[in-house]
Amino acid sequence: GDDWVSGWIQLRIRPGKPVKKLVVKGWRPENSPAEATITVRIDDRAATVAHVGHGIFEIPVSFDPEPEADYFLTIRCDVEFSVAGDSRPLAYMLMELRHEH
Repeated sequence: GDDWVSGWIQLRIRPGKPVKKLVVKGWRPENSPAEATITVRIDDRAATVAHVGHGIFEIPVSFDPEPEADYFLTIRCDVEFSVAGDSRPLAYMLMELRHEH
């Protein structure tokens, strides 16, 4: 894939050891709408809501309690847009999911 994400993504994550924090790193281009709201959920529990603009963003998500087993990560963005030559609804480019132990 090309790392573009639509307004909704769900991933099953297997951390391997307890996790204190997750950092979601992404990028929104200058031609996207000025502001978007991104909601991060862990196993259907709202964990963090962030307002992001253009450029690179990082969203820290603390875990309470720390998961030791698989969990579902859901990320929703309230704004989608399109670019010339691509018919997909796009929200942001996912650059990194980083666990901090």
